Amino acid sequence: MIMTYKHAYLIIAHDNLEILQRLLTLVDDRRNDIYVHIDKKCKDVPFSKLKNCVKSAKVHFIQQIAVEWGGDTLIKAELLLLKEATKEQHLYYHLLSGVDLLLWTQDEVHDYFMRNNGKEFISFDSDIDKNEIEKRIGYYHILQNYIGRKHGKKVAVYYQIEKCLIYLQKLAGIKRTRKSKIEYCKGSNWFSISQELAEYILMNEKWIKKHFFKSFYIDELFLQTLVRNSKYKNRVTNKNLRLIDWERGTPYTFTQEDYDMIISSGMMVARKFNEKKDMKIVNQIVSYVERKKYSEVLEEY
Repeated sequence: MIMTYKHAYLIIAHDNLEILQRLLTLVDDRRNDIYVHIDKKCKDVPFSKLKNCVKSAKVHFIQQIAVEWGGDTLIKAELLLLKEATKEQHLYYHLLSGVDLLLWTQDEVHDYFMRNNGKEFISFDSDIDKNEIEKRIGYYHILQNYIGRKHGKKVAVYYQIEKCLIYLQKLAGIKRTRKSKIEYCKGSNWFSISQELAEYILMNEKWIKKHFFKSFYIDELFLQTLVRNSKYKNRVTNKNLRLIDWERGTPYTFTQEDYDMIISSGMMVARKFNEKKDMKIVNQIVSYVERKKYSEVLEEY
C-alpha cells in the first residue's frame, strides 16, 4: 500500500522514561514521524535505548530546553517540536506527554483522521473566568521560569520578588490586556491539529510571544486564543480525544482499578500514568492495544 499522508507525534517528556518507551512502541509505524523533547533537567537519558524502541517510524530527538511548570518554557518546547516536524508535510500533528498512552491502534488513528480530515481537535473550556485570565496574563511574571514547582529558600525569594514586581505593575497602571480586543479562551494544551494550523501557529510566533510570554500558566491559553481569533475557529471540534481525569487529581494518575473505564472510554489517548505508582496498568494498556493490532492483521487475511 502506498502511503500518501503521514502523522507526526510530538512528545514532551521529563521523567518516567519507562512509560515513554512504551508510548514510543505504540506510535511506532511507518506512516508516522516521531519528535521527542526531553527536559534538559532530566539526567542520564538512554537515547540509544529509546531510539531502539522504534523500528518502523522515524524518530527525532530535538534540542533540549529546561521546562518549568507555569512558565512559557512549555510553549517554547511545543514551538520547537512544531518547527522541526513541519519541515515535512503531515496530515496531523498530535501533541502528547511522555506519560500518555495511546488506546487506539495506528490503523484506527489513521482511519479516524482521514475520515475527519480538516477538523482541528482542540478542547475549549465552556466557562471562562475573566479574573483567572487577568491573573495569568494581565501582568508580567518575569521570574516564573525560575520558580516553577521547585521548593527551597532561593525559590521562596524569587516568589516574593515576583509578588513585589506584580504589585509595582499594578501601582504603575501596567496591564497587558487593558486595550486588547482579543477574545481570550482556555482549554487543554494537548491537541491534534492539521498541517495548515501547525504552520499558522508558527507564522504567529511573534504574536504568541508578545501576548503570552512572561506570563503564568499560559499553555492552556495561547492555542485556544489564537484559534478562536482566526479563521480556524469554525474547524474546531471542541474535543481533543484525550481521557484526562481532573475530578480526582491535577490530573489524576490512572491505576489498575481504572482499566475497564479507560478501554471503554472511546478516547484515543489516556493521560496520565506513573511508573512508580502503577506500572502494571501501563503494561495492561500496551497489551490491550497490541491485541487489537494483532486482530487487525488477522482480519486482513
